Amino acid sequence: MVERICEEVLKKIRRGAQTAYGEAKLSIYFPIGSEERISNVQDWVRKALNTEVGDGIDEMLEGVSPLSPPNRTRIGDRAVVTSDPEKIEEARKAFPEVAVELVENRRELRGVAANHERVILIDEAIPWSSDASERLEHKPGAVDDPVEIVPERVLSFFAENAEAVRNAINVWKSIDAPPSGLFDGIDDGRIDEVEGLLSRLDPTGGVKGNEEVKRVGRALSELDGSIADAEARINGEIESVFALAGFA
Repeated sequence: MVERICEEVLKKIRRGAQTAYGEAKLSIYFPIGSEERISNVQDWVRKALNTEVGDGIDEMLEGVSPLSPPNRTRIGDRAVVTSDPEKIEEARKAFPEVAVELVENRRELRGVAANHERVILIDEAIPWSSDASERLEHKPGAVDDPVEIVPERVLSFFAENAEAVRNAINVWKSIDAPPSGLFDGIDDGRIDEVEGLLSRLDPTGGVKGNEEVKRVGRALSELDGSIADAEARINGEIESVFALAGFA
């Protein structure tokens, strides 16, 4: 009965809160349920109030902001394909950045591959897909791990939120012996790893120091062009031979 009365009183108090955050705070400072829970929360709050922090913490906290969702910029160099109509909508939700195509035979699959540098098949197995294209990758579990197909999503997320994450790291570093539960699961090693990753990102989500990869990419593009030119010349010569032989 006492708990019920307290809960009703707390509901009335919550109505005076101006934001959802304020309502949540009231639930933290005035937990209803058991004396043990109340005692644990009070102990946690006392430790938090007595926690020593470095100078400039207020300025650091001003720089900590909610994280923005990842940028879903359209990516035209790859496509996801499936022969299962029931999977097509699921795939489009998982990969909004890339083309998602339904293919029913080898010819359609080759058509998709001709227009994309990378093609990912998400079906378990299709008999006619094995020799359809050298660009085809077989990844039946890709829907559950979209980052493997669209790493740009994670890169753009951290590039967009880099400043907020750095400020949060600075706050973490400035707090000496935080109360239990405040930063559970975070240690110096993980912080160093995040800082290292952030240092390699440019503001657009690209990776710094990636010139060698770019150089190889340019070389491959030039090679593709040379192969296409050679193929066209060979085809032209073959057609000429057939024409001279009277097979045209």
